[in-house]
Amino acid sequence: MRAKQSDNKDEGKGKSKVWHWQDKPPPRHERGRIWWCCLEDLSFLPIHAAGIYHHDGSSTCVSDFFISSYTPSLSALIDTRNRPLPQPESIKVLAAAQPNADSIEKLKWKPLPSTKKELEEIARIVPKQNLLYLNGQDQLDFMGEHTTVKNVLDVLPEASILHLACHGEQDRYNPLKSGFILKNGERLTIQELIKQRTPNAYMAVLSACHTASNDAVQPEESMNLTRTAIFLGFSTIVGTKWPMADADGPALAKAIYSALFAASNTNLDVDDASTTIGPAKPHPRNPLESFCLAKVLDDFVYGLRKRGVPATRWATFVHVGI
Repeated sequence: MRAKQSDNKDEGKGKSKVWHWQDKPPPRHERGRIWWCCLEDLSFLPIHAAGIYHHDGSSTCVSDFFISSYTPSLSALIDTRNRPLPQPESIKVLAAAQPNADSIEKLKWKPLPSTKKELEEIARIVPKQNLLYLNGQDQLDFMGEHTTVKNVLDVLPEASILHLACHGEQDRYNPLKSGFILKNGERLTIQELIKQRTPNAYMAVLSACHTASNDAVQPEESMNLTRTAIFLGFSTIVGTKWPMADADGPALAKAIYSALFAASNTNLDVDDASTTIGPAKPHPRNPLESFCLAKVLDDFVYGLRKRGVPATRWATFVHVGI
């Protein structure tokens, strides 16, 4: 991918410089992956969305050339690459939503009706044996009645996948107080999360606002919610740079879990040695090696772009990790 600079003479406004893509985007299936490790002020920018946007709604941007992921550091990327994948049958999904975080006394948080639909999509796709439930329930907590900090933390050590659909808030003055807003406005903070043991951690879908935003004063040193997920051992993460549209949550969940369980159900069986002439074939690779959360998110965002959704809506979504 290359760009060239040319003069643009606009009558009455003098001369300005305009950048043009010099190469055409490749076919989508031929795009490679790229990891962005952004420092200082660059960490605030959605590099994956950088491009040229026209008044008619058309655009050409980095996402047309690459499937973008982010990493807070090269060492973090190396570490996540070295983490083993779970076996599909051992996957446990902790999915929690909070459609209405307000208590009767406090009216701060707007209702998020689509978070209920988000959990309904997960319940429809994910096999029951792969789901974790809060507070001893036998189904997902669609209305957030049991979605408290204590109940989430009690189940978290068992989870290989963490999916939180709720309000998120970045505390500019004390990043450790940033967190997810649960029942009655109770906050699941970074300060609480980093104390937890998560030996089975694999994937996190942080379907909330500001989960990948940085501190304005110390962007490289502050913790945000996606960095916290990496710290906890999650190796592939969906986050947001700024507020996300509540309506996008269910479609995002459908895209992710449909792809994940299609991959986990891939038939990679070895021929039975008792019915095969010659030596048995080696044990097949883990089916989850064919699952790529970054690609699933990229395809989801591409669908939003094709519908003419404004960049301010789709560019908030970022993939972090492998």
